Amino acid sequence: MSADPLGWGWPAASRTAHIFDGVRSMCGGWLYTGKLDPFIATDRPGPDDCRACMRHALARVKAAERAEKEKVNRG
Repeated sequence: MSADPLGWGWPAASRTAHIFDGVRSMCGGWLYTGKLDPFIATDRPGPDDCRACMRHALARVKAAERAEKEKVNRG
């Protein structure tokens, strides 16, 4: 995972809010350097949220959880 935390942002020209990892959105379509609201994996996407970003972010969170579980099982 990246050192930058995931966060929600709403670029000025976008119709939806996107999840950002650093400056690039998880869907790959946006760059944003503004203030980010924290991403919480248990949040349900609303009608104004990018579904592709949510899918990518949840996949990343699940992969990190799996890796942590495997690390605990091995050690």
